[in-house]
Amino acid sequence: GFLASEAMPNFAGSFRITDTYADQDGATLLQLAGQGDLGALHTLAERSLETDPLAALEWFDQAIVNGSIFAMVRSSDLLATLADPGLSDFVSDPVWQAALNTVQNTGPAALERALAWAVAAVTFGGYAVLDQGLAQRIQTLSSQMRPADIDRACELAQEYVLDTAATRRAKGGAVFSTQSPPLAFSVAQPETVIPCDIPVLPLV
Repeated sequence: GFLASEAMPNFAGSFRITDTYADQDGATLLQLAGQGDLGALHTLAERSLETDPLAALEWFDQAIVNGSIFAMVRSSDLLATLADPGLSDFVSDPVWQAALNTVQNTGPAALERALAWAVAAVTFGGYAVLDQGLAQRIQTLSSQMRPADIDRACELAQEYVLDTAATRRAKGGAVFSTQSPPLAFSVAQPETVIPCDIPVLPLV
């Protein structure tokens, strides 16, 4: 499912909740997260998924501004799930119901935001992060949207890229690593997967 916690196989977003973080109590994780520790931020986000998806999105946002491309992909996953209008029929928890209502009734549309974060991840990480799973997510989202919606998502992706880069510069961090991985697996013809005109260096 969209919310399954799993490691991204590529260099830019690789992360798995290890015992180091899984065994930490909330107070310790909050302290580490306050220092920008990506493992703590990811763990807090994943722990929040079952009880408070809006909190999970906020933790992913913090991970993004601390340099996590993986968190961009997870934000896309979560927003795509929350965009499903039929999900409210299967959710009884009032916090989740409130989250669904907030996400589905607040602009930009959840599907547009989901596609935007997926495209932003490729913009920052390059085709090296465009594995089969992310490519399928982008194609699935695009197939559910009208051309005008896709155009808005592409514009939103660039806003995310610029805002994230500005925030990272203000925090004194590098924008994102541009170093190529020693080995990366991308889908065939990755440029055909992206429905936006974005500057992505090709894999060599």
